[in-house]
Amino acid sequence: MHVELQQEITPLEKDDFFILLDHPDAKFDYAPHWHTDFELNIVMDSCGERVVGDSHEDFDALDVVLIGPRLPHIWKGEVEKGNHVVTIQFPEQMLDYPTMSKRIFSSIRSLLERAGRGISYVGEARLEARDRGLRLTR
Repeated sequence: MHVELQQEITPLEKDDFFILLDHPDAKFDYAPHWHTDFELNIVMDSCGERVVGDSHEDFDALDVVLIGPRLPHIWKGEVEKGNHVVTIQFPEQMLDYPTMSKRIFSSIRSLLERAGRGISYVGEARLEARDRGLRLTR
């Protein structure tokens, strides 16, 4: 069965450094999609299947994934209520910002460059991303 990919137009504006989307009762009703921006997804209180590029993996209570531009993805949740998703989107052009060429940002730049296949957070990094993402929503 062939699934049609949709291009999502993110709500990022030209002058935005990033945007934060907080979905405390996420429905997981997005079609498989891609967009030109980076995206950090923090999926909480749910379980199901995550598809990022050609990777199909199950996820549970906490899932944190950094997705690069043009990388197809979808989360298929099994729980109908109580899902919480925090998404942080930032522009692909971020790699071209003059500050990103500075040595102090080299690890961030490297992380973003590797996000082209998706990066799943594990352990303490996943917990830290969740905590910081939730603080940003406040």
